[in-house]
Amino acid sequence: MPVCLQIMQALKKREILYMCAQKKGMTLTDEEKKTIKEDVKSARKNMTDSQKAMKGLDEATITTVKEKDKLGEKYKDSIDEFMGA
Repeated sequence: MPVCLQIMQALKKREILYMCAQKKGMTLTDEEKKTIKEDVKSARKNMTDSQKAMKGLDEATITTVKEKDKLGEKYKDSIDEFMGA
């Protein structure tokens, strides 16, 4: 499978899980949000100025992506628990 197709499928999966979590009224805790913000700040410290200036690598965008990932992951975990996986 081509890498581009794999990336698109992963992005679709993330968005679907995120939207399902929102539909169920799931949210991130303040602690989860704090951890994500700290992770993003730490990751950006290791980036060059030119990397930081690239579209999509600003702090707000990375934070949003990580929050969507985390919320989607929480939704998936709740399904796994329900199914006994």
